[in-house]
Amino acid sequence: ETAYAWNPGEKTGRRYRIAGPDQAGLELLRLSTKHLKERYSAAIERGSENELIIYLVPKSPGGEITAAKLMISPATDRLIELEFSDADGNLTNFEMTNHRALVARGRFTAPSQLTWLEN
Repeated sequence: ETAYAWNPGEKTGRRYRIAGPDQAGLELLRLSTKHLKERYSAAIERGSENELIIYLVPKSPGGEITAAKLMISPATDRLIELEFSDADGNLTNFEMTNHRALVARGRFTAPSQLTWLEN
């Protein structure tokens, strides 16, 4: 699988090859709620702007993810932030902004006018 990232107005973007479904952090977006409940303990609180914050801690130690935080917008019920730490002590944070409906439903096609750099 491939993930694409680019900023509006720039002439280049980055193309990332996703190593597999169990890549650290990716499972937080791909697993069903049922499977997340099996793997993680959760705590929930409200943020300063009433956003829902879900903290996840693995039930079994020794995995790649040591803790995670998901933030959900109260206005849209959409994920707006994902943060996780791994066994090496790295902290990874993604902020999801500029949500828009797809113009056409179906398979995603990356913009052809950009130069794509491989990562």
